[in-house]
Amino acid sequence: MLRALRLRAGPRGPGGPAAAPGQFRGHEFSGTVRAAPGVVGLPPGDLVTARPLIHCGECEVCREGRSQLCANGINIGYEAPGAFADQVLIPRAVVGETVFHAP
Repeated sequence: MLRALRLRAGPRGPGGPAAAPGQFRGHEFSGTVRAAPGVVGLPPGDLVTARPLIHCGECEVCREGRSQLCANGINIGYEAPGAFADQVLIPRAVVGETVFHAP
């Protein structure tokens, strides 16, 4: 039986990031590409999904290949508008790194 649950404070606060008031939530999603100017491999109409944490790519943990621990990243649905919105913008869209083709 669970008697107590303690949330560990991390770099984004107790229990993880909090969304700004009025922010669209939703961090797990898939969708169809409408436009991806400057991004190689994402033609309009492709079905994709994305990582909810868009890492900075510049900090020590990112350079070491541990981008899932990036404290400077942007969380879709928390710091950036999430998938409950009509459209989602993926900052730093890189195929195979932050955006993935869905089956």
